Amino acid sequence: MKTFIGPVVDRRQYSLLKETLEDSIGADHPVRVLDWVLDRMDWSEWIGRYPGGGRPAYPPDAMVKLLTYAYMIGMRSSRMMEHACRNSADFIWLMSGRKPDHDTIASFRRENIERFVDVFKTTIAVCREAGLVAMKGVAVDGTRVEANNGKDRTMKREDIEKELARLEGRIRKILDEAEAKDREEDAMFGEGVSPNDLPEELKNAEKRRERLEKALEKVKAKKERAGARRGKRSKEVNNSRVPVVDVDSDVMKNKKGGFAPNYNPYVAVDGLAGIIVSCGVTNDHNDAGHLKPAIEEAEENTGMSIEQVQADSTYATVENLDYCEGRGIDPCIAPLYSSPDKTSRAKKLPVFVPERAVRADGETIEVGKILRDNKGKFDKSAFKYNHENDCYMCPLGHRLKRFGKMKSGMSEREKNRYRCDGYGECPVRAACTTNRMGREVGRWWGDDVRIRHHKRMMDPKHKIDYKLRKQVVEPVIGILKQIMAIRKFLLRGLPFVNGEWDIACAAFNIKKIGPWAQRIGLQGLTAIANA
Repeated sequence: MKTFIGPVVDRRQYSLLKETLEDSIGADHPVRVLDWVLDRMDWSEWIGRYPGGGRPAYPPDAMVKLLTYAYMIGMRSSRMMEHACRNSADFIWLMSGRKPDHDTIASFRRENIERFVDVFKTTIAVCREAGLVAMKGVAVDGTRVEANNGKDRTMKREDIEKELARLEGRIRKILDEAEAKDREEDAMFGEGVSPNDLPEELKNAEKRRERLEKALEKVKAKKERAGARRGKRSKEVNNSRVPVVDVDSDVMKNKKGGFAPNYNPYVAVDGLAGIIVSCGVTNDHNDAGHLKPAIEEAEENTGMSIEQVQADSTYATVENLDYCEGRGIDPCIAPLYSSPDKTSRAKKLPVFVPERAVRADGETIEVGKILRDNKGKFDKSAFKYNHENDCYMCPLGHRLKRFGKMKSGMSEREKNRYRCDGYGECPVRAACTTNRMGREVGRWWGDDVRIRHHKRMMDPKHKIDYKLRKQVVEPVIGILKQIMAIRKFLLRGLPFVNGEWDIACAAFNIKKIGPWAQRIGLQGLTAIANA
């Protein structure tokens, strides 16, 4: 009995019927799905960029297929792609035997990176034609992806200014040496024969100065944004570090702790089949600003309207909730703040007050039934807001009039302040406040929106819908980062990392089409798409 399987084919044996390149790839191989999807894309605009003449170029559709398929299987190195085009059957089949070198692959990716959004949109269109997109519920979430900028390549404002001063002296010295060299050459060979290009050392110094100046502008912009804030917060901004290699990135908190130069990419995922319907990358620290563009891009990409959007509490700002309500979209978003009407549990015994008191309208009420906060005072929820007169009414019927505004020192949130006008004669004032000027109640801008949203999220159906968010969007981000290895961007600059994220999201959508294509076949998909 054999222990091991022996060789199936002798390497030196001649084959009578040699299999074709087409036969070397199985009918259900993922590369066939990718080839089928991208064949449905209009390539005329890409081809129109090639004027012709000179050495023939690699077809743009073949190069896009190569890059997208490589990203789909977690391969992003141009050298690995070059190796695969020469040695891997699936890559050889996809490229029809073409063998671009790594420099050609990298140059094509860099020069056409902003056009890969068309590839991403094509995958969405194919998914919609195949019935894989419904837009009944769309889950939005963001993550952190490391920028192509080392942790040690960040600098403070004073360090940047010192480096700029040093570079200015170095550039001046290089220019003086170049001018002296020009005069020497003019004396030897005559005028007009000096090199037109700048010295290589000067080019590098100028390029570094541009990056440092951009980084310095970013530090100044941070300081201006923090100007309205108080105390330690402004000092932290003054001492903050910024990246000096990829200056479009920013130092952000990592998901697993610590800080590093990062970008903040996001995805919006349709709940029917887990298809990414919109994506993008920003350098904002907060995810809240992603919701509106994610919704608008998803609707533009699919030509359909979103019925419900699901997101975590980071997105539950008043602006986002108000936007969803105004658009008629159901915001299934975890509340960011506790409800303005939330009742606290009393931890201290209330001071002695009469058991009953007479309201301003003559009605007698039981004081013991009035809700208390954790200090034993009347809870804010016991004060009812009157929209018509812009005032609060206390449990005893006294009016709290608006007398001023207050802005939070750590944010731009603003609230109106209301004070009781009948405090001096109130029989239960000891249970209301210790403020000698009378009880004050604050109303933040957007409290109405927040109250409505808290009531909405108390609905059992919304609680069930919100639980779906985890199984819709979080596995997508996990696959992109872990399986497809998008943990660090290879390119630098916001437009380039956006393009790289577009490639990854397009590749992900094609991965999702794969199992569907295996069940019904590519002919079945074609029939559905053409129906």
